[in-house]
Amino acid sequence: MSEEQNQVPPVVVPPAPAPEGEQPWLKARLEQAERSTERKVLERLGVTDIDSATKAIAAAKAAEEANKTAEQRAAELATSLQSTQATAAQQAQVLADHASRMIAVLTPEQQQAVKAVAGDDPAKQLQAIGALAPTWNSQVPPQTLNTAPPRNMPAPGDQSPPDHRSTYQSLRQTNPFAAAAYGRQHSGEVYKPKS
Repeated sequence: MSEEQNQVPPVVVPPAPAPEGEQPWLKARLEQAERSTERKVLERLGVTDIDSATKAIAAAKAAEEANKTAEQRAAELATSLQSTQATAAQQAQVLADHASRMIAVLTPEQQQAVKAVAGDDPAKQLQAIGALAPTWNSQVPPQTLNTAPPRNMPAPGDQSPPDHRSTYQSLRQTNPFAAAAYGRQHSGEVYKPKS
């Protein structure tokens, strides 16, 4: 082998291409691709230019926020309504219990009068009891509330003291309101325990 054959041929390096930014055709091609992509996106959105798309997106976001707020308000109102209904049901039960207790102490005639005026509505029954109570008190005979002895009775030293508890019990049977007034007047004797 000769020296010439042993020599490696020199490597030819091709000239370096110009940087991509310097290619005149590349910039025009990129701009064309960008416009084409933009046009396709706008067609999919159903608008013709970017300003219309921006306005449509902003309007859609505003409508979504308005709906979300309306839905939140509706949820809050539903919660408030449930709470109010529960409270109203509790109050109606308390009112019905109170009305039934008030009616229970009345005489049968008074109960009939209340039901004739108010029906089965507890609130109206309580109003009727309040309106009719003064007329029931005026029907109490005056001697039942008078603790003074009649004129023909013996002197106070000759008789036993009145039994306020018995008087209260008999009044309670005929007129609970008069009984309450009598019981308040003679509370020490009416409510003391029997010995």
